[in-house]
Amino acid sequence: MSKAPPKRILVTGAAGQIGYAICPMIARGAMLGPDQPVILHMLDIEPAKQALEGVKMELIDAAYPLLAGVVATTDAEEACKGVDVAVMVGGFPRKAGMERKDVMSKNVAIYKAQAAALEKGAAAGCKVLVVANPANTNALILKENAPSIPAENITCLTRLDHNRAVGQLAERSGVHNTKVKNVIIWGNHSSTQYPDVNHATIDGKPAREVIGNDEYLDGEFIQVVQQRGAAIIKARGLSSALSAASSACDHIRDWVLGTPADGSYVSMGVYSDGSYGAPKGVIYSFPVTCKDGKWTIVQGLSIDDKSAAKMKATGDELVEEKALALECLAESALGPNNMARALILAIAALLLVASPLAHCEASRKLLQQADATAIANAIASAAGPGATANANAAATAVAQGAGANAQAVAKAAATAIGQGGTQAQAAATAFAQAIAQGGNAQAVSTAWAQALTEAICAGQWQNAATAVAQAFSAASATGGNAAALASATATALANAGNQCCDKAAQAFAQASASATAQGGAAGLATAVANAAAQAGTTIPICVFAAPQVATANAEAIAKAAGVPAAQVPQLAQSQATATAAAQAFSQGGQATANANAQATAGSGR
Repeated sequence: MSKAPPKRILVTGAAGQIGYAICPMIARGAMLGPDQPVILHMLDIEPAKQALEGVKMELIDAAYPLLAGVVATTDAEEACKGVDVAVMVGGFPRKAGMERKDVMSKNVAIYKAQAAALEKGAAAGCKVLVVANPANTNALILKENAPSIPAENITCLTRLDHNRAVGQLAERSGVHNTKVKNVIIWGNHSSTQYPDVNHATIDGKPAREVIGNDEYLDGEFIQVVQQRGAAIIKARGLSSALSAASSACDHIRDWVLGTPADGSYVSMGVYSDGSYGAPKGVIYSFPVTCKDGKWTIVQGLSIDDKSAAKMKATGDELVEEKALALECLAESALGPNNMARALILAIAALLLVASPLAHCEASRKLLQQADATAIANAIASAAGPGATANANAAATAVAQGAGANAQAVAKAAATAIGQGGTQAQAAATAFAQAIAQGGNAQAVSTAWAQALTEAICAGQWQNAATAVAQAFSAASATGGNAAALASATATALANAGNQCCDKAAQAFAQASASATAQGGAAGLATAVANAAAQAGTTIPICVFAAPQVATANAEAIAKAAGVPAAQVPQLAQSQATATAAAQAFSQGGQATANANAQATAGSGR
């Protein structure tokens, strides 16, 4: 009996098929070697509690020399306490009639909870292997919810696919499977995976040379490996268990004890650094070597065009899975408040937030791959009495963002402004507060300017005007950074003035009147004009066509438009848009006055 202290090995889903197969393998030393005692921590759900106890009894009855103890529990925190290796077999399988999102939602919930338990209780340096499908994305969910566990310590099982490929080549060539080396599984543990034999050898010779049939290697061989799991289900009515358990042991053994010293490599699903053009930020299967408990991606392999295309296809699928997981994870984190979910996703996701969203570390990073079109639709449909409050939460995330997809968020905000009402108010408030907080200022300002320009020139100038006035009022009321907001608005007016000056003039006239009538943002026109002059942004004189605006703000407008102050009223009024802008100014002031009167009456004051 070895005198080495025992290692604690967690197996989730331990009462299931794979669990029943892998636990005795671990107890026999197949995972950590013949000299390493182990304590098995077995976790399963409450309905499987009795079966789990049965597995524990059998393990004790088998009297394995290396088995130093067994913990069988339905409590995740108890199961994860002190574990050195975690083999995550438990998951929610896809059933007939289920949509992909339904399956993903179930697994998101499972892996969030188990990640939290590992985060709290696992031993330092714990190594994690996710087996349950979708293995790659389940591993990613776990990674995002267990930030103290290094990314390199969270992996998924593609060794099963690797071993399947080895078995096919050995059988085809008539050699023992130990003679087959350097097969590679690229990408996802799914039917898009790419089993690559271009660097493989059989008994020291190139696999293609030994097999002598490229048509087979590029066709049937790949399909057999990709579809092997389905073929096993069809043959035995159950999914792979014995082979999955054996491959999981191979994965951990090579990771902990090292791959062969001859430099041959194996396949592991690991956190992608972008090697070989794989998408970053997903768990992707690469060829690796292992030493001293650490894996290293094999570099410098030649990749032909056909292989590159297959590697991209499987990577694209992983990105899609990640986006789906993002949606499920965000819904889970934000709860049933649809307005909050839509608005916070809209702004936080599109600005690729780099701080916690709704205090959810998992949402923070997964939101980086949000789909711009879906988010634009979400914010466009957002409504309800909580719009402003939820915009405030979104603004916090936006202001702390690092790196931005400004065009995408601008499109979403422009759609919201175009909807008017609570959507426009929420978007305006969010941008005003985001700019006020000073974080990610360039991206936020750029998005605000683009959103206004698009809304104005799309014919939604009235809603745009309201959004501008509300943004300035919000900034004034909270002591926000009105100068930055004015600069961003000036950029929008300069752009709109060059594209659709008649609409820009009406929007600015109404915004100026509304802001002044609200009493919290008097001098909006002067603020915007001064900001333009300071930034060197020239706003076409026609934007200031309303006489009320031109006369009252002549000096500032002169600087912004690059004309003598004395000529501002004459030049502005000479534009064809002057009359319409004047009417818009009057309408803006009256509309705001009416709204304020209604609000006062309704409040009982």
